[in-house]
Amino acid sequence: MQIKGENINTLVAELSDLPCFIGKELTIEAINTGYSQQVFKIVILDNGHDSQSNDGTTRDEQCSSHQLTNNTARSSRLKCSSETFVAKRFSDKKIAYREMQVQRFLSTQSLHQPAKQLRAPKVVCCHEHWLVSEFIDSPLLDQLPISEKAKLERATAALAKFHDAFSTFRSAVQSTASDSQANLPAIGGIEAVKAELTELDLPAVIRSLANSIGKLALKGWKDHEHLIKQAMKCAIEMQDGFKSHIDESGVGVIHGDLNYANILVTQSNGDSDDTQVCLIDFESVALAPFAYDLGMLMAINCVPPSLTDFCIRNYQNHAINNRYLQCEVVTCYAFISSIINGLWFSEESSCKNEKVTQDVYLAKASAQFAYAKMVYSTDSYLSHDKSFGSR
Repeated sequence: MQIKGENINTLVAELSDLPCFIGKELTIEAINTGYSQQVFKIVILDNGHDSQSNDGTTRDEQCSSHQLTNNTARSSRLKCSSETFVAKRFSDKKIAYREMQVQRFLSTQSLHQPAKQLRAPKVVCCHEHWLVSEFIDSPLLDQLPISEKAKLERATAALAKFHDAFSTFRSAVQSTASDSQANLPAIGGIEAVKAELTELDLPAVIRSLANSIGKLALKGWKDHEHLIKQAMKCAIEMQDGFKSHIDESGVGVIHGDLNYANILVTQSNGDSDDTQVCLIDFESVALAPFAYDLGMLMAINCVPPSLTDFCIRNYQNHAINNRYLQCEVVTCYAFISSIINGLWFSEESSCKNEKVTQDVYLAKASAQFAYAKMVYSTDSYLSHDKSFGSR
C-alpha cells in the first residue's frame, strides 16, 4: 500500500520509533486516509505493569522523561495505563507543530469558563512530522442520525466557542511541575498561538490552486472558469475589507475547515443540554474574519443557503462576544470557500494512486462546484456583482 509515495511499512516503523512508543508492543491500524494527512490508531499491548527498567526508572517515569527542545521529541506524560492513541503524520513539520500548539491550547483552556463544553484531544507527543493525541471514542457529527438543522446547531455552537476560546482566554498560563503536560512548551496564552498562525490570503489561495489545476489540465475543470473568476473578484474585495479592519473584533483565530467530520460528539444520560463536542484537525487554522469560518462551514457541509440566517443566529446565541455578522458577507464567504474546496479536491484527486480514491475526491470537487453555482445563481448580491469590500 502506497501513501503519497511512502510505503506503509516505513510509516509504521517511524511510529514505532516515536519517543512515546519506543520499547512497546503496538498494534497500528490505518483508521483514515484523511483528506490530506495519514492517520493511525495505536494500541499499546504491553503496558499492563509498572515495572522498572535497567536504570531504575519506572515506565511512568520513562513515559514522561522526553524533554522538549526544537530538536528533540515533544512528549507529555504518557500514562502507561492509557492504551489507545491517534497518530497523524504531516507532510510539513511546521504544520504539525502549529496544530499541536492550537490543540494543546484548547485542551488546556477547556478547564476554564466559558468553553467548558468544548474540548480538543490531549496532546501526547509531537515529534518531527508526527502528532500523537489521545483517542476519543465518540461518534462524528456527520454520523449522527439527526437533521441538518440539528447538525448545524451543534456545529455553529462549537464554532462560536472556538472563537471565544481564543478571544477571551488571554492570561498567560505557564508550564509548571504540576502541569500534566509539563514536558511540552509553556502555554503563553493567545499570543503564543497567534505567533504560529498567518493571516489568511484568499486571493493567493485561489490563485495557487487554480494555477496548479491549470497545469494538471484536469478534464472538465474549465467548465468552472467563470465561477473561479467571480470567486477571485469577491475574494480580492473581501481581502481589502479584511486588511482595513484587521484590528476589529470581527477578525481572529478561525478553524478554517469545520466540516461535520471534524466534530466528535459525546452526550451523557441522553440529555441534549449535556452534549460536549471535541474539535479535531487544526491544520487550516489561521487569522481571518469570523464570517469566513461560518461561510466555510456552510460550504464544506453543503448547507442549504436558506439556512444562512439560522446559522448566524445560532452562532450569535452561543458566542460570548457580541459579533454582528451580515448574511450577505457569510454567503459571499460560502461561495469563495466552495470554489477553494472544489479546486483543492480536484488537485488532491490527481495525487491519489487508486482510482476509487480519485473518484471520491472528484465527486467531492463536483459537489463543491455545484454548491458554488447554486449559491452564485440564487444570491442577488453575488449574481449582480455587488461590492463586498466595505462590509
